[in-house]
Amino acid sequence: MNALSVPVVLMAGLSIYVAVYHLMIYARRRQRRGDLTFALLCLANALYDVFCAGLYNAGSVAEGAGWQKAQFIALALFSTVFLWFIADYTGRKAGALTWILSGLFLVGFIVQIVDRSALTFDLASPSIKSVEPVAGLRVIYREAALGPFTAAQSLLGVVFTLYVFQKALRFFIRGDRKKAGPLFGALCFMIIAAFNDTFVSNGLYHFIYLIEYSFLALIVAMAFTISSEVVEAAVAREALRESEERFRALVETTSDWVWETDPRGVYTYSSPKVAELLGYGPDEIRGRALSSLVPPEDAGRIEAAFREAAAAARPFARLETAALRRDGRRIVLETSGVPFFADSGELLGFRGIDRDITERKKAEEALRQANIVIENSPVVLFRWIAAEGWPVQFVSENVAQFGYSAAELENVRFDSLVYPDDRERVAREVEENAAAGADVFAQTYRIVAREGGARWVEDRTFVERGSDGTVTHFQGIVVDVTERKRAEDEILRLNAGLERSVAERTAQLENALRELEAFSYSVSHDLRAPLRALSGHSRILLDDYAEKLPAEAARRLSAIDESGRVLGRLVDGLLNLSRLNRRELDRRRVSMDGLAREALDDFVEERRGRNVEIAVGKLPDCDGDPVLLRQVWCNLISNAFKFTGKRPDARVEIGCGEREGGNVYFVKDNGSGFDMRHAGKLFGVFQRLHRSDEFEGTGIGLATVRRIVERHGGRIWAEAEPGKGAAFYFTIG
Repeated sequence: MNALSVPVVLMAGLSIYVAVYHLMIYARRRQRRGDLTFALLCLANALYDVFCAGLYNAGSVAEGAGWQKAQFIALALFSTVFLWFIADYTGRKAGALTWILSGLFLVGFIVQIVDRSALTFDLASPSIKSVEPVAGLRVIYREAALGPFTAAQSLLGVVFTLYVFQKALRFFIRGDRKKAGPLFGALCFMIIAAFNDTFVSNGLYHFIYLIEYSFLALIVAMAFTISSEVVEAAVAREALRESEERFRALVETTSDWVWETDPRGVYTYSSPKVAELLGYGPDEIRGRALSSLVPPEDAGRIEAAFREAAAAARPFARLETAALRRDGRRIVLETSGVPFFADSGELLGFRGIDRDITERKKAEEALRQANIVIENSPVVLFRWIAAEGWPVQFVSENVAQFGYSAAELENVRFDSLVYPDDRERVAREVEENAAAGADVFAQTYRIVAREGGARWVEDRTFVERGSDGTVTHFQGIVVDVTERKRAEDEILRLNAGLERSVAERTAQLENALRELEAFSYSVSHDLRAPLRALSGHSRILLDDYAEKLPAEAARRLSAIDESGRVLGRLVDGLLNLSRLNRRELDRRRVSMDGLAREALDDFVEERRGRNVEIAVGKLPDCDGDPVLLRQVWCNLISNAFKFTGKRPDARVEIGCGEREGGNVYFVKDNGSGFDMRHAGKLFGVFQRLHRSDEFEGTGIGLATVRRIVERHGGRIWAEAEPGKGAAFYFTIG
């Protein structure tokens, strides 16, 4: 093999590897057509490199011409695919010139295949070049002269290279330079290589052909850039997952109800806050329409407002609606929502929040009523002189609302009517506004009433000035706002009382919960000793006096012993359940795969003599308490073995899927299953969906599992069908 053919063979292998890699990426997720066109580009380059190796090892001009023809065929393929790859890579639609060049290269491809004349290669004008790129390494090219069509195809290749170079340059200038840089650099090398090969082919000087090396540079540069994009996309997906987790944590702890609907206004997501707000669980809200939660007389208005927002794909804000709680009580909600869209621009629905403003609306109504009183009350007009003490020059008759007559206030110092505690502040504000050149200003203060005490007023004062600009008089209006101030103070007092009541109620609930847990623990703990005694004594009687006892008495003692054992297991289960709330979580990175397999090892005896197929899928790690999470796996796997006990071909599957951006672990079996109508009782203490003579158990295991999962910030649910098995799913927060 010619020494110069070794590098191109290696380059062909590398190109095929890159092509297969990107074909696999495209086959797995058909998100970017650029992966497909780049893979085809690599395959075309591999063909060209193989044909180059054939040319370097040709023993005659005729053989060399055959390999040259194959090279031009591969170049036509390479150039055509490259044009479409550039369109995919830059994200710009292919233009007319792309179509024209593609058509010309297709013509070249066909002509090179079918032509056997001197139109493509002239064997009568052989060209034999001897090149020594490195001392001692001589390479001989045996080529035929280019025919007119092939020469034109070569010039077309130069035009193509310059056209792609211009596209890459524009992309570099206008687009993402980080992404365009490698393409631009590789194309610069390709242009240099194209000119070099043209000069060598025309005998201007003897040197090795460089175009295959420039193609490799392009492949490497693009592979690096596209792979970097894949890595960045993976990092972005991980960041998005973490962001979604943070968003979910925020949504589930915020004081507002967060929701999501489809374009028709049907809820597709609801945060847990809805239970406190409306009395419904999130699962009960999903699938319901927006208008189903409002009074019938308001449903039409809400539907029309949503249809209008959806038709215009615009957000809506602070839409006040009445809502019906599950208990029939009405509350007032303030609703805001924004549309969200698919990548194609299609409206997918709305996301938004609802805030309970019932108390605020009551307060606003109280203020509105107070303002009505104020607006209908007489407004007092006044005028006083800008002199010491502000002597009153004029006051309207309706000053009687403060207990005075207009006549008796004439020439009285206006500052004497201001409540003593406010007098200094009012005088200072008047002087500051007058000195600042204000024409009008407002004040709020108290006036001394005739009957004693004070009345709150708001005044709007206009400043009168003489021709020289000095202040001569003040005149304006005074409005009694005493009732409004009282209402505002009452609102503040009610709000403070409400906050205090909420805090007290929360403390009471926490105390009650602690007392209940302590009671449960105490009762369970104290029951253990008499239960052990009961079981122990009955077992002694059976062991020592079984032959002396009547058969019925022995049977009843056995029943007492077995009942004691069952009750003991119930007590142990209650103790474990009560300990869960007192035990501090020891959070760390946990191998869920290891915990599940350890749990399976605990059930070797249960599997002995049974035909049980066990499938364990990939279980991602999570953060949690390894002891408690192992207990979750043990309980769920134990249930699977227990409820498949009557099946000759039992199957238990353990695995993990993804739902709503998070990991969902599961244990499935093909056992007895249960009716989903009773699924609500499944995770309650002492709740059993099968008779004890069918399947033994205490009814505490699943309650324990739910308590552990919820302490980890996750949730658990089940899906089943009678006689067809059950599946238990859980998440870890």
